[in-house]
Amino acid sequence: MNPKTDKQRQKEVESACIEAVARACGCKAVREDEANQWPDGWLEHTDGKREPVEVVAAFRRPKGEDPKTGAAWLRNWKQGEAAARALTEKTGDAASWHVDHDGFLVMDEATVLPAATTPIRQDDWVLQAVHQKIAKNYVSGTPAVLVVQLFSPLPLTHFEVERLAQAIRALGTRFKFAALWVVNNYGDPPVKIPA
Repeated sequence: MNPKTDKQRQKEVESACIEAVARACGCKAVREDEANQWPDGWLEHTDGKREPVEVVAAFRRPKGEDPKTGAAWLRNWKQGEAAARALTEKTGDAASWHVDHDGFLVMDEATVLPAATTPIRQDDWVLQAVHQKIAKNYVSGTPAVLVVQLFSPLPLTHFEVERLAQAIRALGTRFKFAALWVVNNYGDPPVKIPA
């Protein structure tokens, strides 16, 4: 059995995000070939109309981190996930992990997590991801639906959704996407951000 590459795993995650949005919209998700750079997939509506979909990840970034250099948090997430998976395979018991921009902890009953000292503003995480996609300046005859994969165990709060909607409206014509959806990794229903 060949292990999956990072690109294959990424494509599976993107497809899962698109499928979640498709279920919420009452349409069908259609995968895009892995070799294609744009779009990540399609929403196919009952009338046969297809909308392109782009997926971007959102997670906590330290102030001033350059998205072009990659995110320390995401690298730590991948390393923590791999370490937890290896421990699970070794022991047969599920393992959890905690991530921040400094590293990761694989947790057991004795693990003490660092105290949270700043409020979580997931809307900021989502907005940074939106800005990252806007900077790529996609040109297409059909605007894509933007799906943000939120790396958080928490659903967006009502207040975060409101702040996001205001921020997206403030972008005006710079926001060239047909719609904005947020999907987290924990099975909460996708949230459409009114814009």
